[in-house]
Amino acid sequence: MRGRLGKGCGFTLIELLVVITVMSILAGTMVPLATATQKAQQLDRAKRELDDIAEAMEAYYYDNGSFPASLNDSSFYGVYILPGVGDEKLEDEWGGKGFYKLSQTSNPDVLTVYSVGPDGVDSGASSETLKVTIQGADPGLEKTRERLRVIAAVLAEYLSGGGTLTGTWTTDLSAMGLGTAYQKDGFGTDFTLNASTRVLTSAGPDRTFGTSDDFVF
Repeated sequence: MRGRLGKGCGFTLIELLVVITVMSILAGTMVPLATATQKAQQLDRAKRELDDIAEAMEAYYYDNGSFPASLNDSSFYGVYILPGVGDEKLEDEWGGKGFYKLSQTSNPDVLTVYSVGPDGVDSGASSETLKVTIQGADPGLEKTRERLRVIAAVLAEYLSGGGTLTGTWTTDLSAMGLGTAYQKDGFGTDFTLNASTRVLTSAGPDRTFGTSDDFVF
């Protein structure tokens, strides 16, 4: 009886080999799955971080009429975007301790922020797939419109009260009681005011008057 019980409760060599084989197969499938999951998580984090940086860049441009010189510029990092735990907020998911990259062409109002990606090789903004492009014209025009609306309302009240215009914007601005915050448009260029037509003009994104992107109010 003891012999039969002992034999029934044990494993034969073939059974052990089968178990080991199955476990090896399972382990072999779990490692790639874990690796794929890790890569997917890195991609998700990189996309979220790039979106956060883009949003912060738009806010910076709205306030300053330009982009910061670098991601870790003291006027940007820690002001418009928080460093995060261990100052890792701007660290590329695959670049060790390196920051995400900035790419700016001759157009000062277009900025691309990108990641080097899983291969860790910086192939440039045009070749990398993980990237976000920020159009400074959007927040710049938004700020320009907001300032023009305020100026137009104050100007109407000023003229209805018997005020006169000189055509020199800084002088008229002061006479209307507006602060220097309304001297420039959303791209950092002074407005111009035509005293006879009472037309207020922004030079627009190209910062040059008399071109097609002028914004007239």
